[in-house]
Amino acid sequence: MKKNFRRMALTLAMASIATPLTASAQIWTQWTSSTSATVSGTLGSASVTYTGARLGEQLFDGTGSVGSTNFFSPSGAYTQNSLSAPPLGFIQFNAAVSNVTISFSQAVVNPYFAFISVGQSSLPVTYTFQDAPTVTVLSNNSTACAYFGCGAFTTGPGSITGYEFSGTVQLTGTFNSITFSATSEGWHGFTVGAEQVSTAVPEPSAFALVGVGLLGLLGAARRRRDA
Repeated sequence: MKKNFRRMALTLAMASIATPLTASAQIWTQWTSSTSATVSGTLGSASVTYTGARLGEQLFDGTGSVGSTNFFSPSGAYTQNSLSAPPLGFIQFNAAVSNVTISFSQAVVNPYFAFISVGQSSLPVTYTFQDAPTVTVLSNNSTACAYFGCGAFTTGPGSITGYEFSGTVQLTGTFNSITFSATSEGWHGFTVGAEQVSTAVPEPSAFALVGVGLLGLLGAARRRRDA
């Protein structure tokens, strides 16, 4: 009986401090609301907030200053390598932006950026990501033309430059926030997704509580044995 009790207590303790799980899938942000300073939404179980300058936004239901046109259609520029096209909703730029931020309530793994009409053939636009994560282009409009036509791109350390580029890129790493800058042009936009959203990591206090609880359970078992 004593061994069974200890085994049960150990199992409960291990369950409460298990390694955080991740939900693996390609998921896109659903932008749901905006203020003059922010645009907010959800990414799986995480909350997402964009903070910084912008020209406008489109929300998931087609409302917002940009209107309801689906600029991710035709979708061929976004669906290469078994990717899914983003739903309605994106952040729109025209002027240059500096150190704008996307924050996540839970860490995201290997996030995606889906871009719309970044740059022109004679007026390139560069997005530069802080801390220079690896930027990999997974899908593009070099042959599968997007809403505004076909285009081209180049990549550098932590950056992508578009010449009428539309498509999906991926940043390598785990992020609680992403800060980036973009150069000026008349009209371009993006939305964000992720490969995985991590569950919350237990606080150090949780481990202390588990230890106290185990001591209490073992003490109760000892008192029963001695009674």
